[in-house]
Amino acid sequence: MGCMGLINRGSNVGPRLTHPSIGASNKTPAEVRGNRNIMITTQVAGATNPAGERPVRWLILLCLLVSSICSGISQISFSTIIGDVSHDLGISLGVASFGLFGIMIFVTALGMCLSGFVLDRVGVFTILLVSQAIFILSFLLLPVLGQHFPALVALRVLQGLAAAGVAVSVTPAVASWFPDREMGRAMGIQAMGMPIGMMVGLLATPRLVEATGHWQSGLACLSALGFVALGLTLFVVRMAGPGLLARPDRLPGHEAHGAPSMAAVFTMPEFWGGLIISAILFGTGFTFNDLAPGFLAVAPPVGAGYGPEAAGKLMSVNVLMGLGAPLLAGFMVDKLFGGRSKPVIVLGWLLSLLMPSVLLSFVHGSQAALLPVLIVGGLANPFIAITLMSFAAKTFPVAVVGRVAGLWLSVSFFAAAFCTMGGSLVLHGTGGYAWPIALTGIGSVIGLVVSVLLKFEPRKVEA
Repeated sequence: MGCMGLINRGSNVGPRLTHPSIGASNKTPAEVRGNRNIMITTQVAGATNPAGERPVRWLILLCLLVSSICSGISQISFSTIIGDVSHDLGISLGVASFGLFGIMIFVTALGMCLSGFVLDRVGVFTILLVSQAIFILSFLLLPVLGQHFPALVALRVLQGLAAAGVAVSVTPAVASWFPDREMGRAMGIQAMGMPIGMMVGLLATPRLVEATGHWQSGLACLSALGFVALGLTLFVVRMAGPGLLARPDRLPGHEAHGAPSMAAVFTMPEFWGGLIISAILFGTGFTFNDLAPGFLAVAPPVGAGYGPEAAGKLMSVNVLMGLGAPLLAGFMVDKLFGGRSKPVIVLGWLLSLLMPSVLLSFVHGSQAALLPVLIVGGLANPFIAITLMSFAAKTFPVAVVGRVAGLWLSVSFFAAAFCTMGGSLVLHGTGGYAWPIALTGIGSVIGLVVSVLLKFEPRKVEA
């Protein structure tokens, strides 16, 4: 498969793939090799992105970071108190988990697809402000509506929509306001928000519940960070001007010269390659993270026999790698590999192949052998996910990149839900963890092969 790219690598915005129906600049287009009907254009002379080289772009990144922390909090906030919730509402743990976790993930997947299309029409900061407001409202209403399970599920639906809006805002924001040479690092810094939020949720929720005397009131206190995110975003919009609320294709330097068309994007191999790799990544990653704690906790011969508490501590090491891995991945793309995405994606898949080795007795039988596997394996998913989104920000036109990111994430979350349920069925059918965890390794092999075969890097084609 051929890859397309732009001339003029030195522009602020970086390379973009364009199509006649997506919009082109006033430069003379050159046809891509391989007789593709896709056009390669240069950036409009003298155009810059709205933040350009100004420091405001880092405040924009801070808004995204704090908003992602809120998303991490909402995702994990009920996990440590699910027993209290099920007891108070008189429902089983299974029903509580399905309603508070399963439905939220499903709604997040739908919301990512819808938010991506809406974002490209109303702008990044409009979506971000609405998402922050929904986050605050969904937590503040818990003491009022949290006594009824259907109402509680409805609030989790709102939290899923808020998380979706934040997630799809990241790639178009970085594409619009960061120069090409900083995109990898910007994506890496922002990606630290989700694991930070998860750690905050895990540590703060039990303490807040204990301090307030009830889980509804304790969770409502988590809305405080939402107010911080909302206030920071309003400050940045006021400081930078109303231009931040513009549609992406109307930002200075990104004006569309034709009606954006997703039909043209669907003809690009980069779109389908990124979609396939992202779906495999989410499917294998979510399935492993769902099954591995149970395997480490339960007694032999089914599991490793560490017990719930020790298994949780061991898996937290794997999760904590998500704090530093995105930043490291961004640095490697920008500095070590000169902006090339493929080496880091391939490295991520190679690292992911280590994860199924926890099934081996000489690995899980010794923490000295198990910890390095969990630490190194924890780098895999962030390496691939962050680099893919950085690649999308550099590759697709700003006018459509929100929809591209939304579709990638939406399909990937559906894949994660399907694979997680499939892994659970295999676990139920076989009575052990060997097959479902081994299948995640097979998925990693497929992801590695696809990544090696696809050409992620744009070609420099002379006009």
